Amino acid sequence: MKRVPSAFAKRGCAGLPAISALALLACSSQSCKPNVKQVSTDVGGGVMKGEPPMCFQYRTEAAPTTFANNIYIHANNTCSYTVDCNVYDDISEQKRRILLAPYVANNYMVASNVAATKVDVQFECLWKP
Repeated sequence: MKRVPSAFAKRGCAGLPAISALALLACSSQSCKPNVKQVSTDVGGGVMKGEPPMCFQYRTEAAPTTFANNIYIHANNTCSYTVDCNVYDDISEQKRRILLAPYVANNYMVASNVAATKVDVQFECLWKP
């Protein structure tokens, strides 16, 4: 009786179960948790501080005018709680406060009639989920 190789063996994966078991054993002894960067901290009373939560989205835009650009921040709070942010931009070099109630979107003008075509912003927010 002739033995027919399995599909794994045909693909060069005959030792796959043994390798998988070895990898599983190595993972269980070394704590294979992904490295997750902490972007917020609890400042007390359940209030969080740091980068905005995932339910708060923002983007920047340079909208051309006749001779220059207007720079905007578009913010959208899909959280079920208010998010209060201080935003620093590298064009005006100022901090401004953006306070968005739950399920609200808004646009903010950062600068008008500037030569810049992009803006870098840094958000530091407070929220209580």
